[in-house]
Amino acid sequence: MNRKLFSIFVIFSLILIIPTANAQLTIGSEAKQESIEVKINDKGEVDVKHIVKASNMPGTIHLFSGTISNLIITNEMGEEKQSGTSNDHLGNLSAFILPSKENSIVKYNLENIALKDNLFTTQISYPEKFSIIFDNEVELIFINDNVIILENKKGISVNGGGVAEIQFYSNISKIIKEVEWEENKFDVEIIADFEIEKFTFDQTSKSVSFEVNEENKFVTITMSEKLLGGPYVVLLNDEKNKYTKFIGKEDYVTINIKPESTGEITIIGTTVIPE
Repeated sequence: MNRKLFSIFVIFSLILIIPTANAQLTIGSEAKQESIEVKINDKGEVDVKHIVKASNMPGTIHLFSGTISNLIITNEMGEEKQSGTSNDHLGNLSAFILPSKENSIVKYNLENIALKDNLFTTQISYPEKFSIIFDNEVELIFINDNVIILENKKGISVNGGGVAEIQFYSNISKIIKEVEWEENKFDVEIIADFEIEKFTFDQTSKSVSFEVNEENKFVTITMSEKLLGGPYVVLLNDEKNKYTKFIGKEDYVTINIKPESTGEITIIGTTVIPE
């Protein structure tokens, strides 16, 4: 009987050691994770790290959706551990973690980011809280079309899990326009991946306007809140256009627009909201 049990255990162990890309079986209960971190650099490379809490029971963790490469599971000393994976045939991979008295580290690369028209785009989803950390070279990102200036934070946290479409420029193109209002000078910074034309500041109406010759592309404007005063109305060819806003350091505001057509963009302080 003992010999038979030993043979079964050896076979079972071999199944776990050999990655089983086509298996559908999930072995053990869901393992508890201490942290989940996604790192993205300015070249569009994505590295993922799960820290799995020590347990005397085997467990399974779900991996991020997408093409996964260079998967490795180690202990806290960096020593590789025996492990296995399972696949539900929908492209969802899970990793099996053997019992351990110390935390396990699961690392891999995620190959699901695309570069088009100077803009990196990826969609990341996970059912638990995870953080996304960017290289210092990445200054500005878009999360589900909302603009975020990273400043010194260099990352975000997706509390409770969810889906995040992340975009950022491969190379940022900035235009600085200097304007005067009540004898004060202000810089208006415009970031766009196309040419901005006919920039104008109107002191009477407290508005800035400019022409865009591309559609469905981000236009991001950063300026002192003192220049126009908020909140704001954004018009595209005299029609209200939706926008997102980010308040940064030193009372600077960043307004992000994604116009659906070409034409004139006008940003107005609400003291002169048109009928």
